[in-house]
Amino acid sequence: MLIHKHRARVSPRESWPLAVCCTAIGFEALRNDTTGAQNTAVGDGALHDNTNGNFNTAVGLAALAENQTGDSNTAIGWGALSENTGNSNTAAGLEKDTLRNIAKNCAKTVC
Repeated sequence: MLIHKHRARVSPRESWPLAVCCTAIGFEALRNDTTGAQNTAVGDGALHDNTNGNFNTAVGLAALAENQTGDSNTAIGWGALSENTGNSNTAAGLEKDTLRNIAKNCAKTVC
């Protein structure tokens, strides 16, 4: 499923009223996005719980899956940053604790 939201409803869902310029590729990618802007999610469940986080990029199954309000995060790989709650974090690789549980607003990079 490919969804590109640009101030318009482009999905069978009833509303995504304020999400701007977001791209989702994969089953339930960006599923809960409401007001987030400039997000890209590629992979099943990528950025699934994001509601109003902005400028995030998630590539991989469940990458940044539980991020809700974090901004400017990049996660590449299965489960990368899946439990992220902060801003400006970068992770690449398969899921493991150091990638899933980065502290809030620490601007860390994990490879």
